[in-house]
Amino acid sequence: GGLNYPNYGNTVTVFDLASFTRIKDIPVVINPTRMAADSQGDVYLVSNGNYGSVPMTFQRIDSQTDEVVQTFDFAVTNFAICNNLCYFYHYDYGTEQCSVKVMDVMTEQIVNEHFIADGTDLRTPYGIAVNPENGDVYLTDAYQYTTNGDVYCFGSNGQKKFQFETGICPNNIIFLKAN
Repeated sequence: GGLNYPNYGNTVTVFDLASFTRIKDIPVVINPTRMAADSQGDVYLVSNGNYGSVPMTFQRIDSQTDEVVQTFDFAVTNFAICNNLCYFYHYDYGTEQCSVKVMDVMTEQIVNEHFIADGTDLRTPYGIAVNPENGDVYLTDAYQYTTNGDVYCFGSNGQKKFQFETGICPNNIIFLKAN
């Protein structure tokens, strides 16, 4: 239901995976863009709003009731969940400021207000992922979307392990399990 300017949708659709038939739509804040589930089956969702009177919103859907049961009072642009921790960033396009935080999804509490602990400065974060094998957190930087970007790898302690250059607008990160 998202990314259809100016007629943003406001639903998350539930499908039966065996038959790939639509079961129902769940109403959410307009312009839903990103979602992921935690270990309990709850689904977390970013809705971008309308970039004006309807703000960006981070929500939690209870998978047992298929209803939005929580709307958080902080902004999230993108996030990844691993081991009951939600690593997220918010990028304010007006001020060009970025914050990276960590929330415990079992308690719904922020457990780290400043995840990056070594002073590494992300200019325009564009993607995030957590390696499920070792807990390393990967953040991408698009550098204003006009030049090659970078991928940064941080340990779970927020210390940068390494970085490398990519093409323009690095967004997705995929982990392959070694045989």
